[in-house]
Amino acid sequence: MKKRLSFLIVMVIALVLSAGGLNSVFAYSDGNVKVMQSVADEDMVKAFVRGVSNDDGAVYQIANIPAENPKSYKIAEDSSSMRTLIMVDNSKSIPNSSRPLVKESIKGIIDAHGENETFRLATFSDKIGYLSDQYSGDYTALKNVVDSIENIDQETYLTDVLYDVIDDLNSENYPGYTRIVIFSDGVDNKPIGVTREELNKKLDDTPYPVYTIGFKTGKNDSELENMFALSRLTGCEYLILEEGGAQTVSEITKKDTDITVFEASIPEDARIGGRQSSKLTLSDGTALVFNVNMPFSLKEKQVTETVAQTTAAVEVTETQAVKEETIKFPFGMIIIGGVVLLAVAALITVLIVVLSKKKKPVPSSSPVAPKVIDEYEKTEILGVTPRKQDSSTVYMTPDGGEADVQRYRFMLTDAADSARSFRCELINEIKVGRQPDNHIVLSDDTTVHGHQAIVSVTNDTFYYTDVKGVKNHSSVNGVKLKPEIPQLIVNNSKITIGRHTYVVSFSK
Repeated sequence: MKKRLSFLIVMVIALVLSAGGLNSVFAYSDGNVKVMQSVADEDMVKAFVRGVSNDDGAVYQIANIPAENPKSYKIAEDSSSMRTLIMVDNSKSIPNSSRPLVKESIKGIIDAHGENETFRLATFSDKIGYLSDQYSGDYTALKNVVDSIENIDQETYLTDVLYDVIDDLNSENYPGYTRIVIFSDGVDNKPIGVTREELNKKLDDTPYPVYTIGFKTGKNDSELENMFALSRLTGCEYLILEEGGAQTVSEITKKDTDITVFEASIPEDARIGGRQSSKLTLSDGTALVFNVNMPFSLKEKQVTETVAQTTAAVEVTETQAVKEETIKFPFGMIIIGGVVLLAVAALITVLIVVLSKKKKPVPSSSPVAPKVIDEYEKTEILGVTPRKQDSSTVYMTPDGGEADVQRYRFMLTDAADSARSFRCELINEIKVGRQPDNHIVLSDDTTVHGHQAIVSVTNDTFYYTDVKGVKNHSSVNGVKLKPEIPQLIVNNSKITIGRHTYVVSFSK
């Protein structure tokens, strides 16, 4: 009866995880087989599976499309080293009796390293403090760094810190296995900061294995439960550190050093971007279903480049045609034309004198693709003068009040809170970011760059472009952007900037 009940409980948990779209095993096997992480680049996809041996007979599918050239090998043979980020809460709230156990446990994790494993150490308060510039395989030096860790009087906010850490990891696009091990007395949120729901969504979108080791203080049961939930969410173990528990910690983390990597080439038809469901069927019939972020098809990029090249070629041809027509102009007409030009020149001179005090701005030309500014130029180059109405609205009036300038009303509305919206008048392009010199100012979100993006319009077509140097990339309709590459947007497009997703709307 107990075995049957345990089976049902595991099945329910599996169904809940599958409904949430986590990087988890949906089909019940024996509870020991787990997809710990999945990664993809432009050419291949990898699934890191714990609890199985090499299986070259496995079948890999991406959205029901068979993957090509599947193979399997141990994680020690992976071309990208296994990475472990160890985060230590070094506040004085950690009990004195637990502090030596923390260092002993970290050293135990390092000693239990895999053949191809590197580590990075960090302490955290309300932000992360890395103790090394990069991941290292110098295990002796790493243990010396552990000995140097001191406990100080500070507030710690794991939710905010882990949210930012995941953003940093995502920006690296590392093609290997990356896991996080956290030592802390629990999760505590900033009064104004990242919520648990926001962090859970972040882990759901880009799951990293998160192991948590906690300490009892006598009044932190709720905080510990919140922290252990992070491990349950990512399919990892967790425990309370007690005397003699250091060995248990290293035994748990050592399991990952026996991971099997299943790698396959991504079929062209599966390169449609966004999170795609993948299925790995082992030779014994065990089916593992998980999500992985797919790249876009290279064909789409090539088509875009071809269109741009073709358009440029047409412009060059037209320019040459104009020059040729000029050369073919009959010589006899030049003399007559000269007399006419003299008369016209005299008339133009009079007009210049009359109109010199009424200079009008020259409308910008309409390029085929929007201009991307490497560094933010002053507002004057847009031919407009911003006039602040309130904290969320910017009205822009062309200098001189020219009537034929095309104006658009552009609005970003928080998808989770319709009362939180930002709108401005758009003529050529506007700037979005956290600093007050932007046209749309997202000052309440610290994950947004000071200068994040440009929204531009060309021939009634709108583009959103992350500027050069942006690390916390925006995404449009779930597709993460690369700096300086314009992304087409339309009404009701969804743009994720920092922690919030916004719905786009615009009109003339």
